[in-house]
Amino acid sequence: MAMHPVRMAGLLRPSPSREVQAWADACDVTPTWAQLLPIERMVRRLKRAEVWADNDALLLMAVHDAQAACIDLRFPEREGTPHGDPAFTPGRGFDFDGSNDYLATGFVPSTHCASATGTQGCHGVYERTNVQDAGFAYAATKTGASLSLRTRNASDLMAGQYNSSASGVNAPSTDSRGLTVFQRDGDGGEFFKNGVSQGPETLTILTSALIDLEIYVGARNNNGVTADYRGSDVALWFMAGKRAAAKHAAFTSIVQAYMAEVGAAA
Repeated sequence: MAMHPVRMAGLLRPSPSREVQAWADACDVTPTWAQLLPIERMVRRLKRAEVWADNDALLLMAVHDAQAACIDLRFPEREGTPHGDPAFTPGRGFDFDGSNDYLATGFVPSTHCASATGTQGCHGVYERTNVQDAGFAYAATKTGASLSLRTRNASDLMAGQYNSSASGVNAPSTDSRGLTVFQRDGDGGEFFKNGVSQGPETLTILTSALIDLEIYVGARNNNGVTADYRGSDVALWFMAGKRAAAKHAAFTSIVQAYMAEVGAAA
């Protein structure tokens, strides 16, 4: 897609893509071109790697402003709401305290998923700190249809659920930093850590209905009650359709390149 010149901040600059401009238009604090350019690069790379359109939610929190960090990059008409006043650092993201703050994403899988289905899809989070914590990086749970991820719990395990009424499945984890993803494909599950598969898992007690609760980041939406807070620095959260291993690697590489460019890399 060709970029057309527009005047920004008194200088002649190429204009952002339609998708990035829509996100910028939703920001209360308009990003500068220098702040917008890394996002533009990331979106273009995601498109080329064919891991843009399959995102049902893509919250990029390592941006210039706290309100902007709550706007869904893929669907800018959707905006999350922080609760408990989580600390925000420009270009880094939210620092959840593990006791009373979290982000309500505005994303309800049963309502908003188009690429992910009840039996196939993936979800993940980019954490900037290595935290051993029993709380949830993000979660929405109710009987029969829980969706959640712990990147490193008190037992040095990552734990994931995708429409499961059981406690989920686990894989070893001694470092929560970077991108942790959990994917479901029918009765099988798989963790990806920084784009690398951690091996297949067999899922049990499953449902094919996407959960009809809002996802919370930094805590768990336990059927409408906030619980199980996690203290960690979060730079990105997403949910997407099922991806091949190569697509997980590509997505991770692109996200990591963005984090390195803005100084948020774990």
